[in-house]
Amino acid sequence: MDQMNLDLLEGFCQDCQMRNIKSIETYRIYVKQYLDLLDSRSKNANSADKSDLKDFLSGLRQRGLKQASIRKGFHMYF
Repeated sequence: MDQMNLDLLEGFCQDCQMRNIKSIETYRIYVKQYLDLLDSRSKNANSADKSDLKDFLSGLRQRGLKQASIRKGFHMYF
């Protein structure tokens, strides 16, 4: 993962802590998986586009995550 994405992930976790969000680890996992997908495509958060997010969400559904879980995970930061 490139430094920009690592910094983004760290900043996200710090923001969650400051807001006293209880499910930080769950959210961190979602964000890290998304950033890993971007990294595999030689992209970062600034260069991501709609198709990257659609592909990621599709992958979550294919792994069996329910729509409510996906919505909860992404409501926080997208």
